[in-house]
Amino acid sequence: MTGDPPFDRSSFLRELAVELDPPLDQKQLGRERYEDLGRWLHDHAAQTADRDVHVYPQGSGNLGTTNRDPFTGEFDIDIVIRVAYGKWELGQKELNQIINGWLGSYVSVRQKFGHRLAPTKLDNGKRAWTLYYGDGFHMDILPVVPDLAEELDASMGDPSWLTD
Repeated sequence: MTGDPPFDRSSFLRELAVELDPPLDQKQLGRERYEDLGRWLHDHAAQTADRDVHVYPQGSGNLGTTNRDPFTGEFDIDIVIRVAYGKWELGQKELNQIINGWLGSYVSVRQKFGHRLAPTKLDNGKRAWTLYYGDGFHMDILPVVPDLAEELDASMGDPSWLTD
């Protein structure tokens, strides 16, 4: 028997990848938004806390495998805000209040001046904050503080304590 099989797997997978992968311009815009937030937090938040503040992607954003939700068409970047507090210095509620203030200020300032990267909305979830944008994109933001690294084997990396 000759001819194409009724179901060509490689073609199907290639088409699926194209469908789920955000267009290059959307990926670039997502990166610009993430970098803008990171710069703003570094410049403003670190001054108010008098602590180092690091913003970095995690999950698919970190791996470069961000994709669109096949049901909603949205895509997101998951990021971490790591503030150099000891976990004995403040509780989860206090850290969340600090992050809320910083993110609220960021949204307010960006919206007030009509900044092209301004989010449209800020929501507080169970463990993370979410910045929404009007074009099918959102950024999930997880606040953390350094954990006591001396309690763990050095091969475990740089552990963080979550606010939940």
